[in-house]
Amino acid sequence: MKLKVCEIVINSNLINKTKIETILEAKTKAIQNYAYILHDKDIYQNDKEAQLNGKKVGDIKDPHYHIYLRFNNSYDTKHISQWFNTQENFVSKIKGRFSDALMYMIHANRSDKYQYDEKEVISNFDWKSEAQQDIFNRKYKMDARLKEIIDKIESGEWKRYDLINKINGYENNIYYSAIKKAFERRIDFLEEMKREMECVFITGMSGSGKSTLAKKIAENKGYKA
Repeated sequence: MKLKVCEIVINSNLINKTKIETILEAKTKAIQNYAYILHDKDIYQNDKEAQLNGKKVGDIKDPHYHIYLRFNNSYDTKHISQWFNTQENFVSKIKGRFSDALMYMIHANRSDKYQYDEKEVISNFDWKSEAQQDIFNRKYKMDARLKEIIDKIESGEWKRYDLINKINGYENNIYYSAIKKAFERRIDFLEEMKREMECVFITGMSGSGKSTLAKKIAENKGYKA
């Protein structure tokens, strides 16, 4: 499997800081960015994982390095594992975004785990600024999109039946509660309004344009048909 970014996890009895630095120096043409940290205070948090390693919940895990690499080009995991003299299954594709993986080095996105000091991270780039900027950009983009959806609903521009074409499944899942409340507020607003109802009766033979005329009348009055 070829990867442009990857994570390598190696126990500290198999590699040390000097060896890591030597490998990184030898592969400077291939590696664009790197960041790594020694995790020596992690504990087992679930029975299954602990039992598989002959331990119990609360026991400290064997010290191990988390090494994150970003390459100039894609490289095969087989070759990457050979660089670090480890098995290929210890070289893995990063799940999610690179910024999330970077924050995981110090467990910034896992409050249930031991919080490592950012000074323990060794890297050749400003990993923290990159990670925080990416997270901020994503949050800002999501917040802006949510505001757009709510505004469209509360203004009456979007009806429930419009959502199938206006938002995707992911947005529906993460914004479900906010969307539901927006429609509830729209209903409350309409119920409190004093509306003067006008009924227009349109008759005619089939195909004479009754629906077209009705829609046109509604649109001229600022309604959506």
